[in-house]
Amino acid sequence: MAEPVALIGPISNLVTFIDFGLKIAYGAKHIRNSSYSTTTEVNKLNRNLSEIIGEVQRCNYFVKELKLTDRKLPHNEKRIMEMVAECDKLAEDVRKLIQTLKLRAEARSKKIESVRVFTRSYKLCGLGCNDLAQ
Repeated sequence: MAEPVALIGPISNLVTFIDFGLKIAYGAKHIRNSSYSTTTEVNKLNRNLSEIIGEVQRCNYFVKELKLTDRKLPHNEKRIMEMVAECDKLAEDVRKLIQTLKLRAEARSKKIESVRVFTRSYKLCGLGCNDLAQ
């Protein structure tokens, strides 16, 4: 007969496995039923990013208009243009990452796809568990 102390390790591993499995199942169900096809956190990130990109593009447009007037740009405005270009690159990278955290329309199974999205968002960002608490 196994000692009770020796059984604590395997039992705790089993409880952890079941807990994580339930998180995946509930998270995938939440994603599958959501109107935005991703976790709440990724959706909020996408909205915030869109607002930031809009502001950066507005500033970029303003500085480009100044440049087109053949006016010599001060050093600060040149730096702003460089920063805007860098922000555009970063924003595009983040948008591509967010796209990988959404359900694909061409996926064969919505259930499997929602599990993929949840596990990827959980792995990359630690997202998903906060949805379950609500």
